[in-house]
Amino acid sequence: MRPAIHSIDVGTAEFALPEPIHHGPWIIRSRQYALVIVRDRYGNAGWASSLTRGVPLKDVVESILAPIYLGSSPHDASATYRAALASNWAALSWGAGLRALSLVDLASWDLAARQTGEGIAELLGGQSRAMPAVTVAGYPPEVTGASLLAPLEVLTPEALRFIKVPASLSSETTLYRLDAIRNRFPMSEIIIDVNGAFLSAVEAHSASKVWAPLLWLEDPFRPMACLDELALFRGLSNIPIAMGDEHSSAYFPEALLSAGLDVVRLDLTCMGGISRLKSLRSRLDEMESVTVSTHMYPHIHQPVMSALMPNAIVEWGLPGLGIDPLADMLPAPSFDSDGLHFPEAGPGFGEDLPDSVYEVFAQCSLSCIGPS
Repeated sequence: MRPAIHSIDVGTAEFALPEPIHHGPWIIRSRQYALVIVRDRYGNAGWASSLTRGVPLKDVVESILAPIYLGSSPHDASATYRAALASNWAALSWGAGLRALSLVDLASWDLAARQTGEGIAELLGGQSRAMPAVTVAGYPPEVTGASLLAPLEVLTPEALRFIKVPASLSSETTLYRLDAIRNRFPMSEIIIDVNGAFLSAVEAHSASKVWAPLLWLEDPFRPMACLDELALFRGLSNIPIAMGDEHSSAYFPEALLSAGLDVVRLDLTCMGGISRLKSLRSRLDEMESVTVSTHMYPHIHQPVMSALMPNAIVEWGLPGLGIDPLADMLPAPSFDSDGLHFPEAGPGFGEDLPDSVYEVFAQCSLSCIGPS
């Protein structure tokens, strides 16, 4: 019998950005992350981390999830996930609760794989392989000229196949940036991340038809109005729409799929972890016309999608631009003719928690639940 979860460490840490990122009224001045580490009594440790988006994930882990997960088997992670949801569905079905549950679930799967010496993909019945990838660039959203293009110049053609950049505050600056990228990298297909800036389908259509052609238009509407506006946009434009990633809700992605979504954006760190993806897999496989793309965290998504959704497109962010400061402290992915992969991957998600990352959280708010 495999050892149970003996203790849980949880904490948060904040990384200041070189300059604020403006997504309309949403101004991001720093990136705050939560870290969850689950350990067995023999020193094996599984871990997961993600952006908190400013919500108190640490409190949820300590007060609601730790009593459920302590003493459970990481090899029964899906059953424990369901038991956690049943114990407090009002708190854990969306928002901060589901984000916290997602991290504990991912850390549990990581521990299970490390106990058996397998990679996550192998534990899930598949094999880790290179996958097509979207490269996120163009941060901060107003940067132009050499500061926009230079970080892309060092990449291989495989890494330049799909490029995603955020929309700027003005449509004119966005178009200027798009033209610069297209002129320099004419073989690349471009994605614009609007981050919920449009208030109506008409507004989205007016801007996006000037930016076309696009591989897809990402998150044009905010969640509270997205279903009606998505349906209206469908009647105005043939530009594919991608939405998801930050939709941490038990109703995701079914509601979006029913409204005619083209690309569903999955983020295991906020939508329910591996256990939730396993329950959604058959539904997504049935949607042959829908593309699946992940949101950031490639060291998590690449091995999981290799096993469970091998046709998905994974995402990673160029280091040093404030896109994902924590990922900048982890080994960078490699690219070959098939796409993104991590060639030195070991058990679990492939990377032991670096001491440098642990120290950042230890200096902030890391605490241990259960025997230390």
